[in-house]
Amino acid sequence: MVFLVLSMMNGLAALYAMKIKHLIKPIYIKLCHYLTGIVAFVIGMVSLMLEYSPRRMQSKENVNMLISFSSITIILTLIGVSKTMLNQFKGMMS
Repeated sequence: MVFLVLSMMNGLAALYAMKIKHLIKPIYIKLCHYLTGIVAFVIGMVSLMLEYSPRRMQSKENVNMLISFSSITIILTLIGVSKTMLNQFKGMMS
């Protein structure tokens, strides 16, 4: 919940980044928003995967399938966000 609230607060700051650019550069606000969002997402997905248990599901194969799909979702999401963050870093350096 802590990272979720931080991500929401950073999102609001990113929304109004142009108005508060005299206090902090918008790129830093967006990077903080990305990082807190990633942490909140990964913690949420891992906690979801830990809830998959054979006693709740009908078979162990279902549990393995759900864990595999969740892992693929995490990886694909992190690839997309990493590309965006890399472009942000490139913009910061130039």
